[in-house]
Amino acid sequence: MRLLKWLTVFVVAFIIAWIVIFTFIQDEFKQLASAQLLGYETPEIPVYLFVAGAFGLGFLLGLACLLVNYIALSAGIHKHKKRIKELEIDNLVQGHGEVILVGEVEQAVNASLDYLDRIEEKVDNVIRSGEGKEALRKDSIESTGLSRLPLHGQVQQIHVANLLALYDQRVDG
Repeated sequence: MRLLKWLTVFVVAFIIAWIVIFTFIQDEFKQLASAQLLGYETPEIPVYLFVAGAFGLGFLLGLACLLVNYIALSAGIHKHKKRIKELEIDNLVQGHGEVILVGEVEQAVNASLDYLDRIEEKVDNVIRSGEGKEALRKDSIESTGLSRLPLHGQVQQIHVANLLALYDQRVDG
């Protein structure tokens, strides 16, 4: 959703730039000129075409940077999850919940990472479908493969809070 927001900002800025260029064309912009770049000289064309070309090129470069950063961020998250799974963890101290025994560490880490993947998928599906937060409030922790019993049943409330926080982060940026 954040990508869509930034893409919208770029498109609106691009449209405004074109409106400014073509609404306020002055005689100076209609004059013919040529440009020299690395020994190459362009044919004489109106100056406003150079300006429009510069805006267009800047827009495309900005969009390319946005996409590269988005892809790099997504890859970085998956890389960190993979590194966590590859760690040789002997002891794991949770902030809350049941005590994790030595033989249960790998299973607990995998279950937590799987949970994160599932809630990301759930939130993305709700955003795509336009259902809104109410659909997330109705979601059950059991739908992620986890039990509602730990923490005296408060896991369900924490689950819904996680979904809503992730939703807000994705929608509001």
